[in-house]
Amino acid sequence: MGQLNFLSVLDMLTIVGLLAIGSIVFLLLHGRVGPIVALTIIPIIAALLTGFSLQEISQFFNDGMAKVMSIAAMFVFAILYFGLMQDVGLFDVLIEKMLSLTNGDVVVLSVGTVVVAAIAHLDGSGASTFLITIPALLPLYHKLKMSPYFLVLLVGLSASILNMLPWAGPLGRVASVLEIDPVKLWLPLIPVQIIAFILLILFTLYLGMRERKLIESESAESANKPDTITPVVEALSDHRIDAQFIFNGVLTIGVISLLVSSLIPPVLVFMIGVSIALAF
Repeated sequence: MGQLNFLSVLDMLTIVGLLAIGSIVFLLLHGRVGPIVALTIIPIIAALLTGFSLQEISQFFNDGMAKVMSIAAMFVFAILYFGLMQDVGLFDVLIEKMLSLTNGDVVVLSVGTVVVAAIAHLDGSGASTFLITIPALLPLYHKLKMSPYFLVLLVGLSASILNMLPWAGPLGRVASVLEIDPVKLWLPLIPVQIIAFILLILFTLYLGMRERKLIESESAESANKPDTITPVVEALSDHRIDAQFIFNGVLTIGVISLLVSSLIPPVLVFMIGVSIALAF
């Protein structure tokens, strides 16, 4: 009898849990409420329906915060650090140099796109990746008569590989559930990321050649073929390589090296990096 009661309670928890998840997904997909509202109110209602008291829900909250606090702090300082590096133009210089190497070639620009997207996604934020890459690359794609959907495809593929960084969302959420250091989860994935990025480059070469043939077949007049994209590249910004750029580059390499070495916690690595960046 006791086992039947246990199974019935477990079934009820499962049903209410699935309904809560379904309700959250439905509300978010249809834009009825914001993510904070959906992810806060719905779980509380579900917990109350299953018989948990406010004291028990408060204990759930405290236990959950204790598990994810270090990871949340790492996210905050990682975004702050890479945001600072973007503001001072560290990534702008790298992006400009990469774009200048394309010189109007569809295949080279395709490969450059995945590299630029990878650089832009170093902060682990998908929103900033698309905000950086799309405005910078879309004029070049229009000039070369390349499909903008092809641009979105390449940026998305590149960002998906870099999204396995420990300060990106997916790995951080897994680490919080498993209650381990996200960097320890990331270290075995580094070879996977490298292999995946090499395969992406090869795949991009194929897609780039396919896109070039498509453009050539659709071109009515060969005289309309663009000569160069240099004016567009020069218009991106006026950042130059100087002592500050070198300092920021060395600092970023040092931060990533410390993360890989696991000598100190990742949140402390980013706190130190943010402090040095702000001081100098």
